[in-house]
Amino acid sequence: MSTGPCVVLVPGLWVTRASMLVLARRLATCGFRVRMAGYPSVRRDLAANAEHLAAAVEDLAGGGVGFVGHSLGGMVIREMLRRHPARAGSRVVTLGTPHNGSRVATGLWRFPPLRPLLGRSVGDLVRGASAHMGPAPPHLGCVAGSRPLGAGRLVVPGLEPPHDGTITVAEALLDGAEASITLPVSHTEMLFSARVAEAVGRFLRECRFGEAAERRAGRTEG
Repeated sequence: MSTGPCVVLVPGLWVTRASMLVLARRLATCGFRVRMAGYPSVRRDLAANAEHLAAAVEDLAGGGVGFVGHSLGGMVIREMLRRHPARAGSRVVTLGTPHNGSRVATGLWRFPPLRPLLGRSVGDLVRGASAHMGPAPPHLGCVAGSRPLGAGRLVVPGLEPPHDGTITVAEALLDGAEASITLPVSHTEMLFSARVAEAVGRFLRECRFGEAAERRAGRTEG
């Protein structure tokens, strides 16, 4: 059993913890102790899901625990950190998280019959939840995808490139993040990509991605 740093994986909308199993195995191979934390993504709003996550990791040490969130999961992590300042020092990696809103989610939300399917957390996102979360957490790394494969293109045919098929790069990269990187993966592919797992592991250990495409503190790193 690994005795390395602990990292908590938080999935996105509609999926269970099992969606992050491949990423979990790759991080475990790199020496991390991995925990997967699910939440009722449709039934509860962001605030309730943030408290659900906080309760799920209550037994873990404070700022020394890392978090990785895919898509909506990244927003749940940010809201949890805002509500629980003792966790503010945690290293966080978000994968295709719509920090700056989502044109696809907004497009779907325009159809009232779809709103119960999208759920209350997406409703918060559409209403601008990110603006109420304050600045980026101090140790945040954002991963965006640039492979345009996904159903989002059907919802918003003119989705501004580059994007991962669901979330645009502009939506996924948050100003003030400690490091950001764009990789050639789709929204779902992020969960299975060895290159993404490598980037996640490096940020959790070093607070940097260390590739030429990385944008750190408003400048480009080689």
